[in-house]
Amino acid sequence: MAQGGSNSGGSGRFTLDQWRQVSRERYNWDLLLQGDADAANRFVGEYSAWGDGDTRFLHSRAMAARVRPFKPAQGRIRLVFLLSGKARISARAGSGWKEVGQGDLFLLDTSLVKDAEWTAHSDLCLQLPSHADLPLADGADCRTGEAVTPVDDPVLSNALKAQLRLLAARGGELPEHARARMLSSMVDLTVMALRAPASAAGDCASGQDILLAKAQQYLQTHFRRHDLSVDEVAAAVGCSRTSLYRLFSAQSLTVLGCLREIRLQRCHAALAESPPQVNIARIAFQHGFVDLHAFTRLFKRRFGITPGQARASRSG
Repeated sequence: MAQGGSNSGGSGRFTLDQWRQVSRERYNWDLLLQGDADAANRFVGEYSAWGDGDTRFLHSRAMAARVRPFKPAQGRIRLVFLLSGKARISARAGSGWKEVGQGDLFLLDTSLVKDAEWTAHSDLCLQLPSHADLPLADGADCRTGEAVTPVDDPVLSNALKAQLRLLAARGGELPEHARARMLSSMVDLTVMALRAPASAAGDCASGQDILLAKAQQYLQTHFRRHDLSVDEVAAAVGCSRTSLYRLFSAQSLTVLGCLREIRLQRCHAALAESPPQVNIARIAFQHGFVDLHAFTRLFKRRFGITPGQARASRSG
């Protein structure tokens, strides 16, 4: 197993026992495999890394496992971009589990982690200097007791993701001195971006508002489609499924609830405008509802009358 030197962290493919050692040395994780002996025999972990001291870049892929800090006192703040898979992370002083999924970008303070459960996953990770004090643009501090702090602002998130992808794709091709400069620049960029003053809170909020508005507009445009999915909406507006859920949740909404409301409102209007010979089932189907009985139940719960009563009252 390669050991880290100046601006070099090695790479490799590892069995469970080897990966446990890598996890302790490189990630400060104590790995507890989830599953039986066969799962242990099938376990594979891979990583590539470079850096020096407490500033490093790591690209890893590993099978499902549960981890906890190996030495909590040596915890670090890391910027993590989850390329695939998902995780549940609990903080020693936090409130319950935080879930992250494919496409999410977040700060992880490993000194605050109690437990973490990972599915098979791949991620890009930038370990930041231990002296970095990183208040986010909305004034929150990643050391408030929560181990996970999402980076939800779409502009900032996309910029940092692009830089992490660049490090992963090209960093290994560079000579050591150029790679060191590239890593140093990425660290400076990340720290500077995440140290945005509290006065920028309005800009951050407006960025999230824009993303939410784009998602709602996409629903308004495509509400008739029966195959419309949350994953498609997230991809269309440029965020992860988890981030999309957070955007709607911040407004006390859900993605599917918003889509259902759009469909119901359009159906309500269509009942008043369509000729009497057009049956209700056809109107419901044209507006995204497949099951007439479910549509009738939802319509009555929303408006207090059945679709037939709505049509009769409008025509009267």
